[in-house]
Amino acid sequence: MCAAVVVLVLCACCSRESEVHNPQEGNSVPITFGTTDVMTKGLDPLNYERIKSSRFGFFAYTSDNQPYLEHRDVEYIEDKNYWHCSPAAYWPFGTSLSFFAYAPYDPIRANLHTGDVNESYVYFLPELDEGGMPRLRFTPPTDVTNQPDFCVSVPVLDKTKEDRTIHFSFHHTLTRVRFYVNYTGSHLSGYNYRVSDLIIRGVEGSNVLTYVDDEAKPYRWKETDPDSPKIGTYCLSVGKGHLTDSPIIQLEPLATGPLEQRYTHINAMFNGRLYLLPQKLTSSAEIELTVSLFLGDNLVSILPPFIFKLPENSVWEEEKIVSYMMTLDIENVKQSTIEAKVQGWNDSANSHPYETLE
Repeated sequence: MCAAVVVLVLCACCSRESEVHNPQEGNSVPITFGTTDVMTKGLDPLNYERIKSSRFGFFAYTSDNQPYLEHRDVEYIEDKNYWHCSPAAYWPFGTSLSFFAYAPYDPIRANLHTGDVNESYVYFLPELDEGGMPRLRFTPPTDVTNQPDFCVSVPVLDKTKEDRTIHFSFHHTLTRVRFYVNYTGSHLSGYNYRVSDLIIRGVEGSNVLTYVDDEAKPYRWKETDPDSPKIGTYCLSVGKGHLTDSPIIQLEPLATGPLEQRYTHINAMFNGRLYLLPQKLTSSAEIELTVSLFLGDNLVSILPPFIFKLPENSVWEEEKIVSYMMTLDIENVKQSTIEAKVQGWNDSANSHPYETLE
């Protein structure tokens, strides 16, 4: 599986024009940045252009595993066509550096030693793992419009100022979740049903990621701790622009076309994306739908909630898209069926069929 989505290059060079007062005594060679081609596959939610607009963060350790650069912010300067590190960074003497990056940059600026996971989605833990690799805690924001397609880089290890370039290859780390709905039953002419709110609850809401020296998959998630998990609840609403305000499609029993022809895809294009943690679902995981009856575009009534229990022990894998297809029994006002399909993050449904999620 090709997981690298973005390649960036850090160029370590000495430039008289870029030399500034050095806050790290004795160090005089600044670290500056450049770029190479971007490798993408499919329509990636996070791509080179979005990293240019949202920035990325990185941090570095010395050869004896001491923090040297902590949570530095790197942004693209359009008119000068280069990447700028803030604050400026300098190569050390007498030791190599290992670099670790993530994207997009967390605007809360949580650093290596402090951070409130209620405010910042990424928090770097002070303790390295047993192999000397950094760890971070990631918490998907409950405000779904702020959920990032969180990516981390392949670690770049043991570099010095003599290494002219340092490549950062970013990989997706999360599961993207989306929802499709249709219904069975009949209604009077001119009436239609629409989903106004969706809640997914009982899923894992925070976990620890460790960097791994592996180009194919440069990270691993900690296995869920069943005794003390942080439970996540995520709400999508038409009123907040998370869901489309489109009528739900009526189920055609013999229909065999693409999902979009058999179900209404209710996630809004940008505000309704869910980027959640890879995990094995527990018995508490469920989806609640609020459905309203309309006459034309006029609200008539709100139906009782439809609640779908998600299959226990289903696994959400990283770098995958999970699509839940739900059928509503409108006449009896109850949930009818739910099934899930999964595909690769960068795969197109036209050329890569969905697989059934058990």
